[in-house]
Amino acid sequence: MRYILVLSLLIGWISLSVNAQVLPHNHVSEDYQTHYQYTKTTNASFDKIELQNEQSDLWEEEIRSLLISNNPQLALPGIDVELAHYNESRLAAHYTFQVYYNATRIYNNTIKVNVSRKGVVYAIFDNTDDLSTLNEDMILPDADELLNAYALDHPVYELSNAEVVLFKDGLKKDLEYCLQFDQIKEGTHLNETVIYSSDFRVLYVKDNNTYFQVVDSVAQAFVFNPDPLTTAGVDYGGDYVDDNDNDVEVLNNEIVEVTIPVTYNLGFFFLESEFCIIKELEGPATQIASTIDPVFQYTRSEEGFEDVNCYYHLTYYKTYLESIGYPDLVDYKIEVDAHGVNGADNSFFNSNFPTPRLVFGEGGVDD
Repeated sequence: MRYILVLSLLIGWISLSVNAQVLPHNHVSEDYQTHYQYTKTTNASFDKIELQNEQSDLWEEEIRSLLISNNPQLALPGIDVELAHYNESRLAAHYTFQVYYNATRIYNNTIKVNVSRKGVVYAIFDNTDDLSTLNEDMILPDADELLNAYALDHPVYELSNAEVVLFKDGLKKDLEYCLQFDQIKEGTHLNETVIYSSDFRVLYVKDNNTYFQVVDSVAQAFVFNPDPLTTAGVDYGGDYVDDNDNDVEVLNNEIVEVTIPVTYNLGFFFLESEFCIIKELEGPATQIASTIDPVFQYTRSEEGFEDVNCYYHLTYYKTYLESIGYPDLVDYKIEVDAHGVNGADNSFFNSNFPTPRLVFGEGGVDD
């Protein structure tokens, strides 16, 4: 598959700069692990479902009912699912729902639904935690008390936008009430969101700055890592087949979440870094993946999924080479077309262009 051949072509790419050196592959730097750590997302795959309402302005309620039937814990007492974000692309409508418990937002518990223009639901990404432990006996903390306690220990910060949320600490099994707030430090660029527990511990800090420089802009992405057969521990065949890039359930279930460096420009995030850039270099003509939010989330049936996979894995191996002491190998930004060779069943690397390029074909099992 495409995700395997990326490595093969990358080796050829690197060979232009390396004289038959054997590169070890059993060590990844701590910096790399921190930057590219990922967690698996729940992909509730199913046969494509046609919405009953022909009017798109009625789809929201129908989708909400579908989510509850697909994930019964969303029907638990006190649980509510509200639309948090909606946008449209050339081929589909994209809904992001937020999960609440008794009107309290559950941090990072969102569900993304992709619906075609014809009203066909073809992907649901459900990132909800285990909600079964939520109960009325949980004590809602005093937001002012927590904020004042934090302020006493951090007098140089200006605190704002305090909100009680439910948060799952990575060291604990259950969701717990915490305080989320923003902090800034006068005279500096520091602008962060903090999650502070009811027992006065900082559980999480997020930088709210969106940096223009490539190395400072990051986004979430969803990819195979390294490929669905490896992570599933199976051979090609049976249910594990390409099926012309359709959303095969067992393959979509192997999609994982990663973090990638990206470029932010004129309100959009693009798949470009100091190492590589995804471009339209040759036929077939496709829309290059970009997004107004720092999240590149697609399934196998969407062209953007292949853009993101190519970009992530090329960035992975370049970063790995740097981490083991080869910072000067491939000292240029390579151009990559994830849908090229006029759709033929082939792929190539060419160094004779002003900027060397990698081009991947479409035929057979995608490269």
